[in-house]
Amino acid sequence: MLPVRDIAQSPSSQQSQKMTAAAIIIEIFILNYNGSSFLVECLNSLQELDLSEMNVCIVVADNASTDSSAGIVAEYPGVIWLPLGRNWGFAQGNNVAVAKRTLQRKLQGVADPDYLIFLNNDVEVDAGWLKALLAPLIESESIGLVGAKAVFYDSFVRMQISTKPLPGSLSSEPLYPHIGLAIGDSSYPAILKKGRIKCVEGISLDQAGGWCLDSEASCLIPVYHDSQTEVTFILSAEHSEVGALVSFEVAGEVLMNVKVEARKQSEVSLQIPKGAARTFIQNAGSFVRRGLIAGDRGFMEEDCGQFEKVEDVAAICGASLAIRAGLFKRLGGFSKDYFAYYEDIDLSLRARLAGYRCVYAPSAILKHVHAGSGVEGSFYFNQTVAQSRTMFLSRYASSAHFWGRCFKELLLSLQELLSSKKELAKSCPHSCALLNSMGKSPQILKNRLLYWAKFYFWRIPKLLE
Repeated sequence: MLPVRDIAQSPSSQQSQKMTAAAIIIEIFILNYNGSSFLVECLNSLQELDLSEMNVCIVVADNASTDSSAGIVAEYPGVIWLPLGRNWGFAQGNNVAVAKRTLQRKLQGVADPDYLIFLNNDVEVDAGWLKALLAPLIESESIGLVGAKAVFYDSFVRMQISTKPLPGSLSSEPLYPHIGLAIGDSSYPAILKKGRIKCVEGISLDQAGGWCLDSEASCLIPVYHDSQTEVTFILSAEHSEVGALVSFEVAGEVLMNVKVEARKQSEVSLQIPKGAARTFIQNAGSFVRRGLIAGDRGFMEEDCGQFEKVEDVAAICGASLAIRAGLFKRLGGFSKDYFAYYEDIDLSLRARLAGYRCVYAPSAILKHVHAGSGVEGSFYFNQTVAQSRTMFLSRYASSAHFWGRCFKELLLSLQELLSSKKELAKSCPHSCALLNSMGKSPQILKNRLLYWAKFYFWRIPKLLE
């Protein structure tokens, strides 16, 4: 990490600590695109915050939604509805929202905010979220960005699934039965592709395009309000010459053993016991490791108090990001290189290069659906992540690393084109990402020049874990 002058004890910092909450102006920006299914819970949780001693403005900036979002926001007095005219994406959408709101304030003669908070619409904040998020910024001027602890919206039960050939089988062929899931009225014909069920290990996609179990597998089953949940599993050994004994286990207790005959299909319903649900972490600050590999700290880990310390982190997740308004303006906001994804990592690195710290505040807790709008694993998600990763590396990676990644994306694109019989726009996310990146060649060239002009070749490695 670059050395940063800690001025927490300087006169200016002491003065900022003495500022009352009412003297501090905060603007919370919630970027929305067809998020009517999330907005009610998000705005309800914000309404539950104690804002009596705080000067807070909540702005829902809308990327040209076509659902009922506008009507929902209209039911919350004091919440500003800010239409942006079109879908700008996450990065530029927030930039446009801040610019429009700045113009509104000038016309109204309202003072500029001290801090900006960018919040996802698919979250529900804890009662102490806001004060915990702001505390580090108020206490030390060396801190530029602060992030929250995001836990998955659902509580989960960890289920272990094991398979072994039925006794007396003549073949030693390993059995990987295809599996589909149904929870309540929601059907999951392709396990983990839809909904909130999370794979931990031992479940993969086979050549036939279906999900299959290894001999030992583990997945997380969402349990709503810790009530008893029934899970229906459809087990298929239609592509196997041997039958299998499939065992389901929760917290060391075997719930059921099921025999699946060769070339047949079985269905079983299990009752998940009450009290087995646990909270799992989605993000406890973000990491950026050697090779510019970025991700969520603590992702898919049970929350056992392992991230309860206020500490510096490599980057802040954009699901709940607080930043000094002056610093956001100085940095030029989120980079226009990104439509969505990686823009928060990029902003964090630029803030640290400017001499500011990124801090994780564990008491600022929120529940996050995670990829509620993007839908993890979808064509949009895969294409956007691939394109954003290319743009991110074009700015911060070494030449060998960047061009190596481009070559890998080219190979993935060729693999998609050769194996797919569907339309390119529907089935080849990496190919589309590569084409879009080629359209941004001037910006990529500019980023490569800035990489050398700003001495990123030696400054960036110092920021990595």
